[in-house]
Amino acid sequence: MLATASADGTVRIWSADTATELAILRGHDDEVRAVTWAVDGNRIATASGDRTIRIWETSSGAEVVVVGAHSSGVEDVSWSSDGSWLASSSRDGTACIWDASISPDEIVARARRRVSRELSVDEKRDLLFQVLS
Repeated sequence: MLATASADGTVRIWSADTATELAILRGHDDEVRAVTWAVDGNRIATASGDRTIRIWETSSGAEVVVVGAHSSGVEDVSWSSDGSWLASSSRDGTACIWDASISPDEIVARARRRVSRELSVDEKRDLLFQVLS
């Protein structure tokens, strides 16, 4: 399977073998700028101009969690190699790193308590490379 991000705010899941559309995921209020599969293939994460990151269950197409942690559109989202972390970057100049192994309710609770700030160059190097390597 593969997933595509769309300017109409949807994500489409396709069969890679037959090029058949299998599902349309709806929920974003603006263009979807990035979509990425979790390593286990059971979840995808999406980033949108509506300032949210959404996690979806691939088997059902259900939206599992919505996180609005950025003050501007979210440009990219990426899973760590083991699927336990999620990194997002935004036009507001910030990057957020999320513990994706916790429950969706806890992700939302943490996002609501979070204070956004731009990472220093050293923090970007130290934290982001750990997550993405």
